[in-house]
Amino acid sequence: LAQPPSRISGQVSKATLPQLRLSGAAILVIDADETHYGRVWFFRDITKRIKEETAVAEANQSAIREYDRLLQRLATLAQTSGAARDLTTVFRAILDFSRASVPCSALFISLYDHEQSVREGVYMWYNGSEMDVSDMMPIRVGEGPVGQAIRSGEVTIVNDYQKSAGKKPTHVYLGYEADSRDPRSTMIAPMEIKGNTVGTIEVQSYDLAAFTQEHATAMRMAANIAANAIENVRLFEQERTSAEQLRQSQKLESVGRLAGGIAHDFNNMLTAINGYSDLTLRRLKEDDPLRNNIQEIKKAGERSAALTHQLLAFSRQQMLKPKVLDLNQIVIEVGAMLKRLIGEDIQLVTSLASKLGQVEADPGQLTQVIMNLTVNARDAMPQGGEIMIETKNVYLDAEYAALHVPTQPGSYVMLAVSDTGTGIDANTQQHIFEPFFTTKETGKGTGLGLPTVYGIVKQSGGYIWFDSEVGVGTTFNIYLPRHDKEVESSEKESETEHIPAGKETILLVEDEELVRNLSRQILEDCGYQVIEASDGIEALSICRKSDFKIDLLITDIVMPKMSGRQLVEQVAALRPEIKVLYMSGYTDDAVIRQGVTKMDANFIQKPFTFSTFAQKAREVLDSKN
Repeated sequence: LAQPPSRISGQVSKATLPQLRLSGAAILVIDADETHYGRVWFFRDITKRIKEETAVAEANQSAIREYDRLLQRLATLAQTSGAARDLTTVFRAILDFSRASVPCSALFISLYDHEQSVREGVYMWYNGSEMDVSDMMPIRVGEGPVGQAIRSGEVTIVNDYQKSAGKKPTHVYLGYEADSRDPRSTMIAPMEIKGNTVGTIEVQSYDLAAFTQEHATAMRMAANIAANAIENVRLFEQERTSAEQLRQSQKLESVGRLAGGIAHDFNNMLTAINGYSDLTLRRLKEDDPLRNNIQEIKKAGERSAALTHQLLAFSRQQMLKPKVLDLNQIVIEVGAMLKRLIGEDIQLVTSLASKLGQVEADPGQLTQVIMNLTVNARDAMPQGGEIMIETKNVYLDAEYAALHVPTQPGSYVMLAVSDTGTGIDANTQQHIFEPFFTTKETGKGTGLGLPTVYGIVKQSGGYIWFDSEVGVGTTFNIYLPRHDKEVESSEKESETEHIPAGKETILLVEDEELVRNLSRQILEDCGYQVIEASDGIEALSICRKSDFKIDLLITDIVMPKMSGRQLVEQVAALRPEIKVLYMSGYTDDAVIRQGVTKMDANFIQKPFTFSTFAQKAREVLDSKN
């Protein structure tokens, strides 16, 4: 027997023995016969208790083993999802854990949007198959089991799902189409990180009362691991996106520098081509047979000059004339022109914000931005459609900036141009801002429209981003820094061509011989006395050795031996009364590097025409400064 016997004091008779036996005790009589009294020992039968204790011990051991297996599955989930670089890998790891740990006929994972109070289905599995959820509409989070789980932060179990769900359409019945049975139990585990619910894991079963608190504990731990894994994937994708955006930005910067250098060389040659065409046409008679040929040369030169201007815009090396302006007014002014441009089968809609903030930009360049984007939108809708131009005030926060490198947080005015066209495929999206890249037929596009827009926006201190879906349409969003200054009045330039003349003496400094010879001829045709110099050293020597008055110094900015700015500084010390006109085929970036700013410089951009050069020279000579 398993325990010491209990001793009964005193004596028992033979007659009492049956009663003791009936009491369930085991009796042993010592030192007695059938006619005498004797002492007895009796023992308790504990066989049943031993069996019960053994069963408890075995159950405890089973629970420990099951808990060890649960921990192992949790470790596997953490390892797999922690190393994941995409959400699908995380979701499949959750599925594997759920099928091994709880009754699981179906699984539905959704991500929660706090601001909209909706959840977006991102993964669905039932009856052994993964289902496509890309077309599933966001689900409003209400007062049902999912809403309770999200608000409480606790796992919610519904063991009579049909009674709870009823006929409400907001509930997600998994497996309904593939199986005649309906889910009868559901368990929703909120995925939380740092106190915020990022989504839910919903497990459904065809069995009634399928889930227990032990299942809830397992799914709570799994949901916590999943939440961290989802956050890690999001951070990884954010870093990857930022790195790709930075790489794309750096690539465009490199292409821009190349484009700017090419444009500078072209500008020098085009200055000569266009200028000599002008000079020749002015000297030919109206009936001269060569006149038509020269006019065709001039037209080709002007078209080439337009291309170089677009290259300069892309490389952000054009001279802008920024002013504080109302973007709404620009949209209104260009609207009438756009309606004639896009055709009758396309509807133009504008949505302009009231009390729109001001921006500081070149109004002509902004007009070109709107025109280019609208033309692209029109070409994306050969069967007609709708173009919307929208403006509004926005604030881009640090989170947005982190996802859109190199955007800086702050207050902006947004200009958006949207269409309902064919959209842009993923491969094309990687190249749309690159110069000369075009998807249009030969002869129908130069591939400089969007690069020009990109350059103008960037040079204006803004940012441009786009969203596009094939078959749905495209939206370009432009963000320009918001200014609180008053809008500046516009001054219209004279449209009549006037060639002014003069008798002053001009010192012309240009290292490119073709441009120098042309410039001299234009000035001499206008009556000026011209002294030439091929570089700054020669020009400085002329100023030192000559005793006659020099009224105007016209100098290229970027030259060997001495820059135009350095020349001006040294000439000003010798001749403080001299006036200065800068010219360059390079522009904004190079000009600023040479110390010539837009605010304090008289500047003419190459290539220039006969009339613009003559007018600019006269303008500087007549200025008071």
